Amino acid sequence: MIRFAALVSVFVVAVAVRWPSCGESFWVDELHSAWCIAGTLGQVGERAAIGNQQPAYFIALYLWRHLVPASLVAVYGIEATLRATSVLMTSLSAAWLVAIVSGTGIRSRAWRPPSRNPSSDAARGGRFSPTRNTLVGGIAAGLAFALQRDAIFFGTELRPYAAIMLITTAALALARHLTLTGYSIEAETPGNTLPIGSDAASRNPASPEFVQPRGCWGRAALHGLVMFAAAVHVTSLIVLAPQLMVFAIYDLWRHRAHAPSRRAIGITHVAAGVIWIVGAVLWIWSHGELWQSRDNWNSFAITQGWGDLWRMWPWGALVIVPVVGWAVAARLGASISWLRRGAFQEPRDDSGRRRDLLMAGLVLAGVIGSTVVCYLLSAYAGVPLWHRRYLVASLPLLCAVMGWFIGATRCFSQSATLVVQIAMASACLALLLTAQGALATWGRGVSQLARRGEDWRSAVAWVRDAADDDDQVWIDAGLIEQNTQPTLVADPKVEEYLRYVTAGPYRLGERVHCVAAGRDAIAAWLAPSAPDDSGHSSTDLIASQSRFLITRRQSHRFNRLPVGIKGYRFGRVTVLTRR
Repeated sequence: MIRFAALVSVFVVAVAVRWPSCGESFWVDELHSAWCIAGTLGQVGERAAIGNQQPAYFIALYLWRHLVPASLVAVYGIEATLRATSVLMTSLSAAWLVAIVSGTGIRSRAWRPPSRNPSSDAARGGRFSPTRNTLVGGIAAGLAFALQRDAIFFGTELRPYAAIMLITTAALALARHLTLTGYSIEAETPGNTLPIGSDAASRNPASPEFVQPRGCWGRAALHGLVMFAAAVHVTSLIVLAPQLMVFAIYDLWRHRAHAPSRRAIGITHVAAGVIWIVGAVLWIWSHGELWQSRDNWNSFAITQGWGDLWRMWPWGALVIVPVVGWAVAARLGASISWLRRGAFQEPRDDSGRRRDLLMAGLVLAGVIGSTVVCYLLSAYAGVPLWHRRYLVASLPLLCAVMGWFIGATRCFSQSATLVVQIAMASACLALLLTAQGALATWGRGVSQLARRGEDWRSAVAWVRDAADDDDQVWIDAGLIEQNTQPTLVADPKVEEYLRYVTAGPYRLGERVHCVAAGRDAIAAWLAPSAPDDSGHSSTDLIASQSRFLITRRQSHRFNRLPVGIKGYRFGRVTVLTRR
């Protein structure tokens, strides 16, 4: 009951800190998501693909949009209604982390139902209930994810990254379950079940040749979850693929003492590996143009220096403080126990704590490895991958690592352990909130922790009210795809894509004519290009006919606008108008 209350409380906290950020205007990336679902179901995949996205998330979003009652949209607005999907997914992830870190662990690899005799369960292996100590670590992990700045930002954004974090949490839960359970040797003696890989099992003469592969489907499901994450957004593999490799290696090593189990597990992972290789080859073959156009992403997905590694995630609050706290507490606890008893004695049946530490170490190694490799590829191989959105699957993993180290902390007594764990959790959360400025924001009476700053809603509404019939409006959304297009975009499909910011929930209406601009839109609109043989260029003529330009780019030209042109700011969106 206490654990259920903790799950619900963390879920409520996660929703509460995210909801105030849901009413803000969509920013340009979110407007692409809204545009994808603004047409028919058949258009969803095509519109997602032209924006270099995969369709799975947008199809689900389309279904959500058409299942939500219009009355809710009228009350909360289209922004909050659609962003609620990300809020719910990340809030569920936060609550799920409480269950994973504190949860219904299984001490032995071979599951047995619990008996009424605790000593019998300890001897055979069975379920154990979460203690106060592990629950503190679980609550800390859930609250850290609920309150972390990037988890809030992506958890209130109409993009696939909240789904990636939820899938990562599900994969972590399954991997955790598989490390605590496994294959059972059905001995000839009824009811005799031993942990695979244990010395007792390897020496047991009653163990038959046949091993029932109860865990094969679970391991296949783990590969399937990661494949599903790749189908939602392929960049999730930057984090999840190394995690899967680490799990497979550890899985084989853990069952090394029993050949049938090792063989069954190896076949499962190898078969999944073949599917991975085939899928990777097909994906690379069908997306070769992305590699050719990778320079387009260099404006925001490149490294600035080795300090980027430290600034990527809150390593101090999520890793350094809990690891150091655990190590110091372990050393002090051992010293105090030795002074009080004359010799240090390990707690009885401490396998659960050791497995928590092992799991935390494996997950942390995978996260650090993927982060460093991603940095090196971006810095030295010219692969523009260095952005939090591409590594966002690391967040629930790091929060779980923090919770496991806190939950594994032990002192010389139960009460001292509880006090130390609460102190560690409080220190980690306080450092997290202070470093990201959340406490200062709340101190000013501001509840909105995630801000985009692009008020497209107000900008489009202002132009819609100010424009006359048949006025021409240039749209300069500042998309990376504009860099390869001339100022006057010739391809109608590309032109439609480049003006999606006014084709979704924020529309200018049928009275005006919208034109999507390519590169150099501001310069062309303000200072027409050189004339051709007739004395006027086509860009010059069209620009002079346009009364409005809506852009999210920043330009030094805005400081001194030509006579007859005025500028209006709506956050980071600027509207230029000429008389």
